Amino acid sequence: MRKPKEIEELIKRAIRDEIALRPLISIAQLQSVLHRQGYFHVNALDWHYVAKLTKQVRLENLAMLLPQDRAERFAMVKERHRILTEKLSKIVDGEPATGFDKPIYPNAGERIAAANTIMKWDVALLYAEEQLKEIEKAEMKGPIKVHPIVLELPSSTSPDLLKSSTLQSRSSIRSR
Repeated sequence: MRKPKEIEELIKRAIRDEIALRPLISIAQLQSVLHRQGYFHVNALDWHYVAKLTKQVRLENLAMLLPQDRAERFAMVKERHRILTEKLSKIVDGEPATGFDKPIYPNAGERIAAANTIMKWDVALLYAEEQLKEIEKAEMKGPIKVHPIVLELPSSTSPDLLKSSTLQSRSSIRSR
């Protein structure tokens, strides 16, 4: 079922806000966040629909950057990835951290969590490289048209939908 453009833009705005807060969020976690923000009444907010909107949001974010900005930001992300991978690899290898009186060795759960984080970063970096190539190919064909987000709602919008706006839900998240 197709959703009205206004509602879809509100959902994309909520997804954009959540991705800004947590860039490595999974689609399932994003679904639960949208549900908590009041989008549970939107029919067919399934995994595939949220994944499609998330991909659109990420592509729009990349398209809005200038090409040189994208290259600079991606270089910073790669450097951050290298540093984090080095630090997390020490945890995975079981190297002790320095404590006040004795070395502190990571337990099995911490080692697994570190390996999981490395894997997530690798996948995120691979995804970003693919998306960057996709954007560059699209730019070679011609300028990419990105439509600005307009949040003008028609007068027929229900009050329940306005209550579930991202501004109210973000303030409730901050108050937790």
